[in-house]
Amino acid sequence: MTKYFNMNSVPIGTLLRVKKNDKKVTLIQIFHFPTTFKTQDENGINEVFKTHEVEILELNNPEKNDKTVK
Repeated sequence: MTKYFNMNSVPIGTLLRVKKNDKKVTLIQIFHFPTTFKTQDENGINEVFKTHEVEILELNNPEKNDKTVK
């Protein structure tokens, strides 16, 4: 059985994919109850998505000098 992944603990800077249009966005803020992600795309446009509307592509690992881990 796999370990549960808490969507409230996704690191800021994580690369996400929006499921409805395949747009790649970066996580810039997390809101709680319900958990939603404020994101920014490559054009600097900010949008808010529910956790089920995005897929995590690369987790940003702040403990390893801001390098991403796949």
